[in-house]
Amino acid sequence: MKFFCLAIVFFIQFFSVGMMSQIEFEKNPFEKDKPFEYVPLNNKFWGEYQTLKTNKNYTDMNSLISNQNFKQLKSNEKAEVLLAFADAAYEQNHPFISLVSVFEINKLFPLSNQSIMSYFIIEKIFKNYNIQDRVLVSEVFLDQDFDFENTKIPNEIKSFLGYLFSENTYQKRYKNKFKKFDAYIVANSEWLYRREYDKALYELYNNRLDEAIKIFDNLRQNEQASTFLRGQAQRQQARLIFEKGDFEKSFEYLKSLQSVQDDTGVLLLERAWNKFYLKHYSKSLGLLTAINDPMFEKTQTPESDVLQMLIYKDLCQYESVFDVKDRFQKKYLKSINKIKKRADLSEDPVLKKWALQNFELKKQASYITGLRVDKKWMKKNFSDTDMQSMIETKSLLKEKQIDNQISMILRKEVRRVSEKLLDFNEQINFLDYQTKVDSLKLKKNIKDKNYRPESISLMTFDRLYWKYEGELWIDEIENLRVLIQSRCEN
Repeated sequence: MKFFCLAIVFFIQFFSVGMMSQIEFEKNPFEKDKPFEYVPLNNKFWGEYQTLKTNKNYTDMNSLISNQNFKQLKSNEKAEVLLAFADAAYEQNHPFISLVSVFEINKLFPLSNQSIMSYFIIEKIFKNYNIQDRVLVSEVFLDQDFDFENTKIPNEIKSFLGYLFSENTYQKRYKNKFKKFDAYIVANSEWLYRREYDKALYELYNNRLDEAIKIFDNLRQNEQASTFLRGQAQRQQARLIFEKGDFEKSFEYLKSLQSVQDDTGVLLLERAWNKFYLKHYSKSLGLLTAINDPMFEKTQTPESDVLQMLIYKDLCQYESVFDVKDRFQKKYLKSINKIKKRADLSEDPVLKKWALQNFELKKQASYITGLRVDKKWMKKNFSDTDMQSMIETKSLLKEKQIDNQISMILRKEVRRVSEKLLDFNEQINFLDYQTKVDSLKLKKNIKDKNYRPESISLMTFDRLYWKYEGELWIDEIENLRVLIQSRCEN
């Protein structure tokens, strides 16, 4: 009996201790989570790196990383050196090579302290650059055992990862493994705003223009959103209000957007259409003159020729209409004949260049271009090191991978643009026919055709005018005008 009582007492004491332990370690709901702090492996190396970074001493930063005996380091130590390299590359505006290093960290030492610290670099790159390398993400991230309840994953990064893994293709591929991740996207964050942008595109897909415009307008004015996202929203809004006929506002929205890589020519064409519908023909032709400069060769399409012909036809400048048609044929006739003969179009330079303007292809081609630029920087600052050699190898593999993807998509896209070229050819021929008919009419309808450009004053000298002779400067584009007048009344 005594033994039984002792057993009961022991059990009660044990249970009480357990309860006390549970209460002692239970998280206080009013206590805020501490921000993530990276704990370095090599305090001397990491401390020196952080000091150089604070002082923006990039030369010594790069030398410090290069001088590490990379080949002799353990996996976690290599991950720390790669982390410093990825951070240094990002700080010096080389995000492509930074990503290569970041994802190598996650292969070497997944879910380590170095790996988790690298998520912050990925978030900054995704936030500030048009880089969302889905292939690398799916290879490296999705196979990791992401558990958001795990205290290893910092709260500061959960919103970004929640956005990343809430993407539908991931959920389907991994059987809804990440279905609940979008619940971690917090309010007033960049990633919630990105989801709003996706929602606006969905509304647009379902032909609900007003709902889409409202979302884009809110994002455009949201100072908490990234500059990149606000610019994307403003551009989409400019296109939608153009469709609704508000050409002045659409033009101003497009004008205020900063040019991004090879996108300037496309923006100029959209602005030229706005000015055409506003009957500001001199300005529209000025923008089209800029588009035809070799500087924007990558973004030139037959659409600018069609617009020029429409303007010249409206102003009864018939010879100019025929000149544009001749220029169109010189540029595109070979490609048109290939299409009609059903020849192999995959290596046609005109069609290939045009096809590469596809959003996905342009993004992937820009990735390869950016990676090659970043590799030159790496070779200059980290030459003849084991780390540089390894990243160089990984970069080449990535280039080949993306190049194979481009080849697969490009074949389909070339067929699509070849059909568009045939459509543009028909439009050009129809405008040519209409112009010939109009030029033979003795009496023309000259309603709204009394167009006059701004005049050059012979009395005042508040402006300087000079002739465009084929050389274009970016800061001159806004001042380009074609001082042309209507001939319809003659």
